[in-house]
This record gives sequence, C-alpha cells and structure tokens, in this order.
Amino acid sequence: MEQMERLLKDVHYKPPTLSSFSGERLPCAGEVSFEVWVRKVERHLQRDTSEHLLYNQIMKSMKGPALTLFLLMSGDLNLSETRISMRSSFGSAEKGISLLQTLFFSTQSEDEDVASFSRRLQIALNMAITSRAYIDDREGTLCKVFWKGVRRSEIKL
Repeated sequence: MEQMERLLKDVHYKPPTLSSFSGERLPCAGEVSFEVWVRKVERHLQRDTSEHLLYNQIMKSMKGPALTLFLLMSGDLNLSETRISMRSSFGSAEKGISLLQTLFFSTQSEDEDVASFSRRLQIALNMAITSRAYIDDREGTLCKVFWKGVRRSEIKL
C-alpha cells in the first residue's frame, strides 16, 4: 500500500531540475560549482522529494568526474550518504577558521560596486557557517565586516 502511494505521488509530481555539475575545478559555461549544486540537492531532500525522482535528476545533471564518482558510490549508499561523500571529493577544502579569516579581512576592490561587495560578504559568511564555523551574531558580523571593508567614503557617512 505504501509503495502504491509513493508511485502515485511520483506520477503526479514534476521532477526537480538541477543545474549541470561536472566536478571540474572551474565550471564550464552552463555549469555550476559544487556548492551551488549540492545546496539545490539539499533543498529537494528537505522538501521530501522522492529519492527515486531526485536520483534520476542527479544522474541527468552530472557529467565528467562527478558522474563517474556518483555511479561508483550510488549502489552502496543512499542519497544523503552519497551527498556527504561527494562533499569530501568536490567540496571546499577550506576550514571554518580559514573562511572566517577571509570574511573578516575582506575589503571592497576598486572596480567592485557596493552591491557586489555585499553579496561577496554574504557568500563568504554562508560558506563559513556551512563549514561549521561558529558565529554568534550573523547580522552584526556582516554589518561590521561590511562597514570596515567598504571603500566609498560617501557611503560611510
């Protein structure tokens, strides 16, 4: 009965779409980095997407070294375990403390607009948090780092 309900759910469910990921150091045109790709997979897992449907979409989204590794692992592991193994192969090797250091010493470059600088800080903060770095006050930390690193004097008024 439970299996029949799952099949009916799968028939009426539009499969998730995932961006292309190859596992190459620098993504090619139309591909995304591992961090972007895995966050989308995690979102679908949190939404209770059928593992069978998600598995098929993952297979369609991968190519190159990522697909090879996924095929080697996927027979023995469920999707959550496979995701963890993929993170160890393709995820950022930087540790939380290193990512925090990058965040705290960030400054706006000469050719960078304020919005781009702000987005870069938010990405750096999220990467540090994802790597399990402890940050007591996320919003306050982001504000302090922004005001310390912004270059335009008219904004600092």
